Amino acid sequence: MSIFKLRDLDRLHPDYCDTIEKYLEIIWEHYSERFIGAIVYGSVARGTAQPYKQRINDIDILVFIEQLPGWSSRAKEKIKVENNRPSRIQGIWLTTEDLKGYLAAKTGFILDAFDEGVIVWDPHGSLNRIRKRLFKELEAKGVRKTPRAWVWPIKAGERIEY
Repeated sequence: MSIFKLRDLDRLHPDYCDTIEKYLEIIWEHYSERFIGAIVYGSVARGTAQPYKQRINDIDILVFIEQLPGWSSRAKEKIKVENNRPSRIQGIWLTTEDLKGYLAAKTGFILDAFDEGVIVWDPHGSLNRIRKRLFKELEAKGVRKTPRAWVWPIKAGERIEY
């Protein structure tokens, strides 16, 4: 019996849920316990995606997998695993080490994913803990999100520490 069960899909438009489930089931079947998390982000998570049948929007998903190879080998492995994937999925595969680097740099797409995204797979609660810690830190530093960007309260020439 598989422990793989997605959560919070009810926060997403139902037209997209089946495709998301099929894609993440492929990941689970290949990696099992090494598949440690997934966040749906972008227009599907924000609820601004066009109806699925119009085929306008893709589905952005951050997929966290332990012990992935380096980037070039990872790309080849991803192509192999995704061979029968549902179309329109834009999956970015990261390890926890990759995530630590992106979080340390406060990379925009990671901040957006944790801010607007829907965590659909988090068997150990690690993504939720990261989300809480990240936004507590950003709030303490006075960082805010505008409709176009994340804004740090600094003056020209001033250096900041992340």
